[in-house]
Amino acid sequence: MDPAEGSSLQSALELQGAMLGRHEQELSSTRHSVDNLSAQFAGLVERLDRLTLSGFASAPSTVGPSPLSSEPRVNNPPTYAVNLQQPNISHSAPDGQFVVGSQGPVITRGHSFTIICSTESQYPGGSFHLFRGSNITRSESAVNHSSSFSFPEADYSHEGNYSCVHEVSVSSRSFRSSASELLLITITAFM
Repeated sequence: MDPAEGSSLQSALELQGAMLGRHEQELSSTRHSVDNLSAQFAGLVERLDRLTLSGFASAPSTVGPSPLSSEPRVNNPPTYAVNLQQPNISHSAPDGQFVVGSQGPVITRGHSFTIICSTESQYPGGSFHLFRGSNITRSESAVNHSSSFSFPEADYSHEGNYSCVHEVSVSSRSFRSSASELLLITITAFM
């Protein structure tokens, strides 16, 4: 091998080695920058999640993103739990044709009555589901945190244990309250 070629080859190898060293430094710096951006992104996503829910809930009502995870949540959206208050259930009889029996209202057959579901929820809107036993009989949108279920002509088929469940949608997810206390409606032929 010609000494000039060897010297030129050695210079080329030294230049390649120096370039490799700079590339490793730049790669390390880039990895560090990506890690920092990832952490900043995760922080921004968490803040955005809190802002999204801040108009809907107080702190005890929601559980935000897990503080144990430092990875961005692009493909792993945060999980929320919304605790809704147990709704209230009551009744009214506009024409006054009822008595309060030992277990609840006794309505005269053929007369009207209304079951009212209400809550003091901090969530606007939503709906109430009226159950008789374990079956949903009707659903109504909530207006001012309540819904009224009218029965224009009481019949024996309306007898039973009624309860209400409040449902709201937060961040495109539906959440339901526990059922209200039971309201036993009894229908009688005469008062």
